[in-house]
Amino acid sequence: MTMESSSTHHLEITKELHHAKEVADLPNRSKSEFLANMRHELRASLNASMGLSEIIKNELFGSIPVPQYVEYARDIHVSGSDLLDNINDILDLSKIEAGRFELHEKEVSIEEILEAVHNLTKGRLEEKEQVITFQIAPDFPKIRGINRR
Repeated sequence: MTMESSSTHHLEITKELHHAKEVADLPNRSKSEFLANMRHELRASLNASMGLSEIIKNELFGSIPVPQYVEYARDIHVSGSDLLDNINDILDLSKIEAGRFELHEKEVSIEEILEAVHNLTKGRLEEKEQVITFQIAPDFPKIRGINRR
C-alpha cells in the first residue's frame, strides 16, 4: 500500500465514521427538537390554564357565588404548577442526557423553602381545618443548593 493510497484510505474511513456519527446523532437531535417544541406547546397551554384559574381563585373580576368553584380553581392552579414542574424535570433529564444541564448552586434559605411548601399546601390545609407551623432558629445556617431541586 502506497503512502497516497494509505492517506486516501484514511480519509475514506474518516468520512465513513463522520457519516456514522451523524446517523447515530439524528435520533438525539430529533428527540431534542421534539422536546423543545413540546415544551413550548405544553407550557403555553399550562400557563393559560394556570392564569385563568388564578383569576378565578383570586376572584379578580368579582366574587364567585359558589365558594366551591374557587377551591376548584385553586386545585387546577396547584395541579398545573405540579404538572409544569414535572415537565421541566423531564426536560432536565433530556438535558442531562445531552450533557447540557448546568447546576447553579447558591445559598438557599430553609425558611424560604418551608414558606413555599406552606403556600403550596395552604389551601388543602384550610379545607381540612389543619394548621402547620414551623420555627427556624435565627442563627440557622443557609445551605448550598438549587431552589427548585
